[in-house]
Amino acid sequence: MREELANDANKRYRPLLLEEVKKYADIHTGYMGTEIKANGIVCKDKDGNIKEFSGKTIICALGQRSRSEMVEELEGLAPYTAVIGDAVKVSTITQVVYLGYHAALDI
Repeated sequence: MREELANDANKRYRPLLLEEVKKYADIHTGYMGTEIKANGIVCKDKDGNIKEFSGKTIICALGQRSRSEMVEELEGLAPYTAVIGDAVKVSTITQVVYLGYHAALDI
């Protein structure tokens, strides 16, 4: 439903990624899929307008959500606990590695 494809991707590699994707696919952003049909998909935009796209293959980027409830279940099971990555906030692999590195330094 975002307006840009892969807007949180690595800034150095994002242009190359988009170039490759555009070779093989038509990109439609800012929509939420509501129904898949035999010949395509029905979507609506943020204003509720309905639009139908035809195609043989549909790729849905569904996004992610943090599962912070898992943190509560695991807290207290070890002498030291660091909450990082998607348990805090859905983020990129670069950000998660950075947080993991600093959590390891605190052990």
